[in-house]
Amino acid sequence: MYRALSWLPLVGLLAILGSAMNSLTAQTPTAVGSEQAGRTAIPLIRLSSGHYMVQATMDSVPVNLILDTGANVGIAFDKATAKWLKQQGDSTNVAIGLGGAGSGGHARISRATIGDVVLDSLDVATVDLSHIVQAFQFAGTQIDGVIGSVLLARLKAVIDLGSETLYLDPQHDFPRAPPRR
Repeated sequence: MYRALSWLPLVGLLAILGSAMNSLTAQTPTAVGSEQAGRTAIPLIRLSSGHYMVQATMDSVPVNLILDTGANVGIAFDKATAKWLKQQGDSTNVAIGLGGAGSGGHARISRATIGDVVLDSLDVATVDLSHIVQAFQFAGTQIDGVIGSVLLARLKAVIDLGSETLYLDPQHDFPRAPPRR
């Protein structure tokens, strides 16, 4: 008799958990697409590390960018691996993000394309991201740089991790970079 009664708390707990799970799954989901109306959907690629990657093109060169909402840059490329970029000089700006902080240079991208969103005359940072590039290479993924909070905010990004989709506003008011002298 004691043995039979000793299972009652466990059975009660399972019943409560089962009821809670049923109430969670029985809820009608909210209209997910409502906040993304008018935005361009870009698939996120979830890496084995748990990070999310976006594929884009910069001056017709395909690139893989890690989504780094904590980085205070628009786009930053590893200055050693992005040899196709035409360096435009050193910068005193400091980039802080996924792998720490660093300073570097900058370059101008004539045309950047992320999904259907096109950005003309975009300044990007070039910094030492070798530790990030090497870590992802070790895991089997080629990374060219990061897309940070500055660009995500300017494009009014919505990150939907449930559907692994990045939504960007194609009607952005992203200013063109001023001509360089």
